[in-house]
Amino acid sequence: MADIPALIYDALQGRFGLGPTIQLESNHATCIGYNQPCFANEWTHGLVFSELCHDELPFAHPAAAGPGFHEAFGDHPFLDLCRVWSVPPGDPPRVIRARVPTLVLVGQMDPDISQPVLEEAIAALDPGFLVTFDGLGSNVLRRECGREIQRAWTEDPLQPPDTSCRQSLSPPAFIAPIGHGGLGKIPPIPEGTYRVEITTADGLAAGLGESAAAFAEVLRLTLDQGRFRLHFRTDSPKQDQVGVYRGDGHEVTFVEDEPFVFGGLSWTLRWQASNRGLVLTGTEMTSREDALFFADPRYLAVIGMWMESHPWRLVDRSG
Repeated sequence: MADIPALIYDALQGRFGLGPTIQLESNHATCIGYNQPCFANEWTHGLVFSELCHDELPFAHPAAAGPGFHEAFGDHPFLDLCRVWSVPPGDPPRVIRARVPTLVLVGQMDPDISQPVLEEAIAALDPGFLVTFDGLGSNVLRRECGREIQRAWTEDPLQPPDTSCRQSLSPPAFIAPIGHGGLGKIPPIPEGTYRVEITTADGLAAGLGESAAAFAEVLRLTLDQGRFRLHFRTDSPKQDQVGVYRGDGHEVTFVEDEPFVFGGLSWTLRWQASNRGLVLTGTEMTSREDALFFADPRYLAVIGMWMESHPWRLVDRSG
């Protein structure tokens, strides 16, 4: 959720690099479709379509969702799907009344939850407790506060749990465009286009596990007067990572163009040139003072694998 503003800015500029690709292909909510090539495609199409056409779309009323919603989303392709999918509509949803202790933890910004509907459902449970986390999305149990409330309620499910820890939760941080100021001068790296081939074995050695094969590809890195272009994955230039490189001596820092598509993505390493190309070592990822960095070691593993697995061979010398 934090990188949504940066993703929007990049889309407006026609840039669809590593960040949006992984973000969209790893998220079930955004990759759902007829035949999507998603990393997160771990569900059966027939099952999902049957549930959608049986339990959800027959009772959806886009026109009641608010101004502009029906115009933007009312003519959804799944409506056409359900017209030909051989599944009759199910029973209309209804509130279930039960004397079963129930605790529901929900994020205020969860896109799949209707707060009024949820409140109506909880009111029919005895006892039912609804705890809403301001500014959070769907996975509130990633925060220690959510787990603390869950543990307390488990000990005494007939009483409302202590939810005071919500007061100490920090508001959501969003990644916005930031500039390239203060990055230093252009290092004396020989300009041109370099090439390297990454294999599945390289991914396994980098600790990527089952994802190793997804990053097996030929990369091209072009350096030109302080600007870089890292080409990967497809033949479309819209997928490239572009930005500036600056440094001092044999240390160089690559920084994604603003707006950053992946949390202020930048990496620093050591370089050594030869007649045949570049040898890169010591890759580190850093966060800028005014940017949010996702502390996920997989990002560093991928960048480090790309940069250091093999020497970069010079295939086109500038000048």
